[in-house]
Amino acid sequence: MIKEYAKAVSERLSDNFKSSEFNCKCSYETCNITYIDTDLITYLEKKRKELNKPIVITSGFRCTAHNRDVGGKSGSIHLQGKAADIRVPGEDMVRLADRFEDADGRGLYPGRHFLHLDVRGYKARWNG
Repeated sequence: MIKEYAKAVSERLSDNFKSSEFNCKCSYETCNITYIDTDLITYLEKKRKELNKPIVITSGFRCTAHNRDVGGKSGSIHLQGKAADIRVPGEDMVRLADRFEDADGRGLYPGRHFLHLDVRGYKARWNG
């Protein structure tokens, strides 16, 4: 289920995640809502406990304008609040990707230092 959160407020979503971590990184005045899928939080919380290390959200929800600004695809799962780009301090991205093999969507971006994960409802894999 996708829930709506005020961008100006940080609400606890789980033991280890807050809504503010998933806020759009833009500075547009019209971007004041964050959408987050509860399935994404459930998945990330489960993986956080398995890894026993912090998961840093580098990009969560994106408004349409910010998604365009960062070169995101027009149908990006980030626009729906179903995706997060993550990093885990001290973890190699390729090895980290293997730890997230059970994700619906998983994209590895060598050299960019983040791993894309999403709950799109079907398997999708890509590099680059």
